[in-house]
Amino acid sequence: MSKIKDILSFNLSDINNDLLNKEIEKESLHLFNCPSSRRGRTLKKIRNSVVDGKPAERFLIEKFSCIDNIELYGDVISKDGVKIECKASHFYWSDRRIRDTILEIKKYNSSDWIMFWQIDNERYIFHKKIKLK
Repeated sequence: MSKIKDILSFNLSDINNDLLNKEIEKESLHLFNCPSSRRGRTLKKIRNSVVDGKPAERFLIEKFSCIDNIELYGDVISKDGVKIECKASHFYWSDRRIRDTILEIKKYNSSDWIMFWQIDNERYIFHKKIKLK
């Protein structure tokens, strides 16, 4: 976890975009085909959500040797076995929004940490990391 906490930001050009796009399509279809994760959303709406968060996961995998967490709502696992949930948004992460996100995540997710990024065009600016367990 020591390297992960030092993350400040990254650009989409810093990660493998061919692989990223394949993962976005795969995860979007997987979530859409599962009624409990679809929750009435269209494939386009699911894809838009995956498009925001998946680059942060890909970044942690490529730059910090994390592995993909294959659990339904899992994002990545650090090489130390720590489960990490990645959240990224074009909107500001206010304290209230972070709190509400954490409350929602705890209902269905077994991650140990949650990490937040602010998206500014193709730049992901690390915002905050919070321990969930």
